Formats: sequence, C-alpha cells, structure tokens
Amino acid sequence: MRRSGREGCTDESEFLEGVRYLAEPIRDRDGTVIASIGISAPVARLPKEREKEYSGQVTAAAAQIGDMIGTLED
Repeated sequence: MRRSGREGCTDESEFLEGVRYLAEPIRDRDGTVIASIGISAPVARLPKEREKEYSGQVTAAAAQIGDMIGTLED
C-alpha cells in the first residue's frame, strides 16, 4: 500500500491478488479525518494508466462528502 495525493492510499494486489484499491480521506471542515471513501476493481478493469483519472474522481467525491457534512454541522 502506498500513499497518493494528499494522504490517500493505493494498493495494487497487496491485499488481494489481482485487485487494485484507491482510497481518500473524508475530512470535516476543520480538516480532521472523519471517514474514508474508496473503490476497488480487478487490475484489468482499473489499469495503472488510468489510476490518476480514477483517483481524481475518488478525491472529488471525498471533498464533496466532506463539504456536505460541513453544512450539516451548521
């Protein structure tokens, strides 16, 4: 497992052979990690060449969820 981006993680077949994982932290408005979001798929369906694209989508989803949680705290 390795860190990617702003403390997100990727895992390529380390936990389960042939499966790639991408995860990002979800932060509250103070920047505290309160949860995480991730995806997993067979390496054939989530090739290394597209990891940056998918990672960006996971990062965007984490930020959006964090923003929504922030509005609930008001």
